[in-house]
Amino acid sequence: MNQINPFTEETKFPVTYRFSRFTRGFTLLLALLIVAYSLFFIFSHVNQNSRTFQKVLPFIILFFAIDSVSRNLFSINKITLFEEKVGFFFIGKKNIFIPWLNLKKMEVYTGKQRLFVIHYIENGIDKKFYLSMQFPNMLEIVNRIVYFAPHMELDDFVTSLIIINKNKEN
Repeated sequence: MNQINPFTEETKFPVTYRFSRFTRGFTLLLALLIVAYSLFFIFSHVNQNSRTFQKVLPFIILFFAIDSVSRNLFSINKITLFEEKVGFFFIGKKNIFIPWLNLKKMEVYTGKQRLFVIHYIENGIDKKFYLSMQFPNMLEIVNRIVYFAPHMELDDFVTSLIIINKNKEN
């Protein structure tokens, strides 16, 4: 396949895209502080004589703070494009590396949250990776993935997002 590099600068590997460190760190720290204070409040201020509102509210706050902590720990934190593979990095779970040649298909899932679904092969097993559309510079990332894995099958929506020219040999 003949392709013209659509990116203005020469691609120097690795290419890294990351969620804002300040935002991620500040949100995680604040959520952990809220969890700690909610637990402190529950154990020190809530008793039999407390009103129902005082008993319930700290648990509601605790629920949302724990949700925020889990989202920040287990959602994608960084995407790095290497010469031979793409890497998806997380704070609280195992990182995922997919060689370009193992990428099979990219499509869009339109459920509660819109996601890119990346189909790939790992150790002879078909797998799926769900990539949130809320990640910064997602349009550029998707275009680069398609550029470095031109053999990948794309659905209609992903095809409409691609700005590179895929010239297939006849």
